[in-house]
Amino acid sequence: EVCKICNNLIGVGLIAFLPEVFTAGIKAGVPGSRLFEAISGGLGNTAIMQATLPGIMRRDFSAHGGSGILLKDMQLAIELGQEVGGVPMEIARSMLEKLQDAAAHGFADNPVRWQEQRAGVEIRELLG
Repeated sequence: EVCKICNNLIGVGLIAFLPEVFTAGIKAGVPGSRLFEAISGGLGNTAIMQATLPGIMRRDFSAHGGSGILLKDMQLAIELGQEVGGVPMEIARSMLEKLQDAAAHGFADNPVRWQEQRAGVEIRELLG
């Protein structure tokens, strides 16, 4: 159970963080497909990015999961930190707040779209 919670914490953290990375890069003028290619060849490459970003760039959000399960996983990780003796979990708490904010604004099933709306850009493939 502890290993699963720790693994899910990393996965949820990346799912919550990657849209920030991509909206920032795209807003700075780098096409989403170019940014994906560059990160794929570097230290930032992850299995989560490879599994979720191509779909998001095609506007298919099914692979990232909705906030419900992501919120549950993040809460379990924070509780684990408390239960084992007060392990600081500031980044996990920040990610939890980000997901709760998405849910509060009607994006419980699609926190990526909430990030895109707030950033004013969409994570898309370079078309044509």
